Amino acid sequence: MHFFESARMLDLEKMTLFVQDNSALSSLKAQQKEWFSFFVMQAERISCEIKDATLSGDTAEVTARCIFPDSSKLIQEVITDYFVETYSLSRKGIHLSPEKADEILSGIMDNHKSLFDSPLIERTLKIACIREKGKWLINSVTPEMGNVLTANFIETMSTLRQTMVEMLMLEEQGRKEKENTEDPGAARK
Repeated sequence: MHFFESARMLDLEKMTLFVQDNSALSSLKAQQKEWFSFFVMQAERISCEIKDATLSGDTAEVTARCIFPDSSKLIQEVITDYFVETYSLSRKGIHLSPEKADEILSGIMDNHKSLFDSPLIERTLKIACIREKGKWLINSVTPEMGNVLTANFIETMSTLRQTMVEMLMLEEQGRKEKENTEDPGAARK
């Protein structure tokens, strides 16, 4: 598939030629420079093989076996370190410009370069396609395809968000329990 050949170079301009809805590719292009450079480096290691295709008129479902880097560990460590550092600075009243935030991210990514050679994993993707003006296009880049293109960034960020939500809920619950033990009458209010 020409899409995956372009994806190995993360050539977004060429990739858009093979996708009907390009919104996910636009958001990928909007990533911070450091992340995009990382995605480009990781994309070189992607390999995809078409295993099956089911045609029905002007639609098709293509099954592809993709092997790609799983950079979950690196992403988690970089995001955690970035959050800790930027949160610490904001608690000190230091306002971070976008340039300073990028500089911090770049330094953190440099510190984690040893993790850039992430292990490869395999996923089977179901890719919905449509024929438009005699040309087959991918309907849209799904989150599963996005994971292949970004070395599991989307899945990892989703997991991190969920973990943070759970931590905030536990913190709030602990705060309420502490209030109730300090003022037993507050529990009845």
